[in-house]
Amino acid sequence: MTSSLVNPADFPSEKEPNTSLLLSPKEVYEIHDESERKRYIYACKSEGKELMVFGLPHQNKEDMGLKDAFENLKPDCVMIERSVSDELVGRSLEVSIKKGGESGAAIYLAREAKIPVVSWNIPRAELMKEAFKVHPPSAVMGYLIGHFYTGIMEEGDKPDYKRLQNYLLFRYLEPNDKFASRELIDVVCQHYAGKNFDELSPEDASELDRQDTNGEPNKASAWINNRIDTAAVEKIWDQLKLKKQVLVVAGGFHATRWKPVFEDLMGPAEQLS
Repeated sequence: MTSSLVNPADFPSEKEPNTSLLLSPKEVYEIHDESERKRYIYACKSEGKELMVFGLPHQNKEDMGLKDAFENLKPDCVMIERSVSDELVGRSLEVSIKKGGESGAAIYLAREAKIPVVSWNIPRAELMKEAFKVHPPSAVMGYLIGHFYTGIMEEGDKPDYKRLQNYLLFRYLEPNDKFASRELIDVVCQHYAGKNFDELSPEDASELDRQDTNGEPNKASAWINNRIDTAAVEKIWDQLKLKKQVLVVAGGFHATRWKPVFEDLMGPAEQLS
């Protein structure tokens, strides 16, 4: 899968991502059924460059083919969804998966191969500041609660208040933020679902997390994810101008939305999964 070196000047770097080509949430939901919605892997090649987008479920149990992707592609840059942090990595691939999921696995494999690893995402604190200015805070919190719940269910675990609070404070909110209190979590859940957090069903959480309906949390979800995906394709393209073979690890929903943008830039993608 490797390609011969080319002069970077030969690569069409004057082209820029057309973010209007991002698939809509409804189009993504139509591509995948619920059981397979999050696994989506493809590769694009152009002018001696190669981009592999590895869309995976968020889970902490297995590498789902990432190690093989490293060996086959031999990337010179890896991009991940989460911020690059030592907290996501352990002494082995297995421990890194348990600590940081697919992002932890990618960091571990990149460091083993002595290649750079960077995030394609917007810093969470910056994203949340923007979101809270554009949408009611309760709507943003409703989305985050639903997103957490569905992610935990994908991992095969049971959501609880403590894990939700840790998730909110570690990834999205400032320390001691009032919105991480149990009382306000339940106020938000009562407002949008008519029940407390510990009474939510997977269907309730899925409704809060969806991007293709008109509830306040759903509008916040769509706005946040569109902001993420618009910035992501631009960051990935900037890296591909500088590097030869880039491996991008992402949630399957993001990976699916991006595909038409990268096909417009590089030509038809080879669908690998």
